[in-house]
Amino acid sequence: MEARNRRYDEKLIGNFYQIDSGLNVYYQANKHLPTTLEELTVSPYFLDPAVLKTSEGEVIGYRVLGDNEYELCALWHTSNISPDNGVRTVGVEKWPHEAGYQCLKQVIWEERGGPVEQLFKD
Repeated sequence: MEARNRRYDEKLIGNFYQIDSGLNVYYQANKHLPTTLEELTVSPYFLDPAVLKTSEGEVIGYRVLGDNEYELCALWHTSNISPDNGVRTVGVEKWPHEAGYQCLKQVIWEERGGPVEQLFKD
């Protein structure tokens, strides 16, 4: 059961990474965050709609917090902050979470000094 829960959370982290990437590309092109995540599923972004849901079919929550800040929310089955077996878990640096429903805040890459500008250079 624990292994299955960990795999569930690892897949969810993968979805969060894809959504984060889509949001950053959208922000670079439009200079604002989308109102809904569904805006990322149309041209030119083409994010797979399945990424917007958990493995159990629950919609991943999304809320704009400011001009360049947002949060993604979901139910986590395990904690990746302090694993009791000493195994390093996926996504702990960017997506630290405890078990239970949590919203994880993020800032657009450009505002963090990240690679977004390099993506659009000729």
